[in-house]
Amino acid sequence: MSTGVVTPDLTTRRLVAVAWPLVLHGLVTILVSANDVVLLGGAGPLVIASASVASAMLTVLVTGLAAFAVGAQIEGSRARGAGDPRGATVAASATLRVVVLAGLPVVTVTALAAPLLTREIGGTAADADLAATYLRITLCGVPMAVLAGVLRAYATALARTRVVLVASVAAAGTDIAVALALTPVLGWRGVAIGTVCGYAASATAFLVWRARLDRAERPTLPLRPTGVERRLVDLGWPEALLATFSTASGVVVAFVVSGSTSAVLAGVRLVDVQITVAWVVLSGIGTALLTLLGEARGAGRDDLFRVATVRAARLLAAVAVGLFLLGAPLAQPIVRLVAGADAGVAVGWSGVLAWTQVGWLVVCVLAVTVCRALRDTRASLAASLVGEYAVFLPLGLLLCRVWSLDVLGVMLAHHAFWIAFLAVATARARTAWSNSTGLTT
Repeated sequence: MSTGVVTPDLTTRRLVAVAWPLVLHGLVTILVSANDVVLLGGAGPLVIASASVASAMLTVLVTGLAAFAVGAQIEGSRARGAGDPRGATVAASATLRVVVLAGLPVVTVTALAAPLLTREIGGTAADADLAATYLRITLCGVPMAVLAGVLRAYATALARTRVVLVASVAAAGTDIAVALALTPVLGWRGVAIGTVCGYAASATAFLVWRARLDRAERPTLPLRPTGVERRLVDLGWPEALLATFSTASGVVVAFVVSGSTSAVLAGVRLVDVQITVAWVVLSGIGTALLTLLGEARGAGRDDLFRVATVRAARLLAAVAVGLFLLGAPLAQPIVRLVAGADAGVAVGWSGVLAWTQVGWLVVCVLAVTVCRALRDTRASLAASLVGEYAVFLPLGLLLCRVWSLDVLGVMLAHHAFWIAFLAVATARARTAWSNSTGLTT
């Protein structure tokens, strides 16, 4: 039931208030992603390789299913902007139904086929039985991870992002604590159980938050269609594919430099990890901006939509400059510290070149966020596929395999990727804007 359209607060101050918990959530997630490898460090390379195969498959599954939740944020923020809080709740409930119906068969098939999948993916470098058992244990946490993902998107749509940070901290603390407690007794199984408990802690935090909402604001799992599932599927499937392909980007980079030395591969990987931190910070701001732009569209205020975009651009640019000034001088020293002198030499001044990517990141985050706010979630998928496979892969192979530019070649190819990504994303943003101006439903 509509309560009347109100003028949304799209100030920079509110953007920062919504964004900072999302940024910290992303940084905590990065730290947790490295937790399993650290805890398995004493188990030997075969166990680490096997667990890594299982973890990679789990990551693809969880990120792919959770990406469907973008519809809950887009439609929820629009409904809130239109003064229809009930519409936001319906969107979240319908998203949960879509994800459950899509996820159940996928999880079931993955569990049944785990030995075959891990054998084909891990090859001789991993123990297929160990990897399959690890995968089956962690699959028990997928329902809770998906529930947390949908409620995270709903909370973000309501601009109540502090609960997102609370849930991520709870997940990280529980994951690490359980793994530390069980690993001495159960070995690698303790790490897998810790992952499941981390997912459960995150879901529990969101469920406690949900219980504190007004009854009309509490999403449920509807047994019958709500009528908005089709739109949510249309919004969600491109994001699910994008999340799946994004997990493979590291494999593409490794393939490009596979003909180089281990020092080059380590250097490239460590520099890319540093840029990932910058991406997490900037994309966290972009996620917060999506909520504000959704509110503007729901309220029918195209003028505020444009103003909020400009303000966000200024904020993103300022943050990007700060990230560059902080990260660029440390790029090579970090590589040298972690991977040794040879990797540091291989990176050289290319680390500074890598950090200049933050300029591209700002514009790309803006373009993709505008597209999502205008219900074009295919833009980022199209831009990513074009940039990765039509530009980065062939150019990277030329620069690294033929011209032997190693780290420099990868960084130049990364810049070409972002140029191609930006060209596609901005074109889609312009088209989406021209097609939707004045349309708010």
